[in-house]
Amino acid sequence: MDSPFPAKPAVKSMPLCHCGATSRGSKPNGDEAQLMTTRGGLKVLLHWAGPDSREPWVTFSEATLTAEEVCIHIAQKVGITPPCFNLFALFDAQAQVWLPPNHILEVSRDTNLTFHFRMRFYFRNWHGTNPQEPAVYRCGPPGAKTSSEQAEQGVPLLDSASFEYLFEQV
Repeated sequence: MDSPFPAKPAVKSMPLCHCGATSRGSKPNGDEAQLMTTRGGLKVLLHWAGPDSREPWVTFSEATLTAEEVCIHIAQKVGITPPCFNLFALFDAQAQVWLPPNHILEVSRDTNLTFHFRMRFYFRNWHGTNPQEPAVYRCGPPGAKTSSEQAEQGVPLLDSASFEYLFEQV
């Protein structure tokens, strides 16, 4: 079944951070990168593989998946909670485009795709430390027990795994 969306939409992508700061072990080294290119399938590179993982990538083979299914699988593996799933997306560095959640990926042995799992959305003052700008919060779940001050503000935007991933990504 063909997707109604083009594989490479003509949409201007968000610029990536061009900082050189990375933590040791968060990117595949030369041997790992060569091993990744010898196998077929879909490879998704991670900036942070979670507290228990060692491989900085996730591979998929012989499946039909949506970009959203891939993102949810990876988010669960890394420890990102469901309220933060939608902040992440797959980025095709070669084509310089973000994949929409409903993009269908046909993965077979002959497929050789590589994407990056990245936090796509960035909110100014999400940490609330700049008094010059309003802090960004999200609504909490109904019935959650919070103090009256927290109830007015909401809950923090990022969970701890999302925060860690953003830190490693930048």
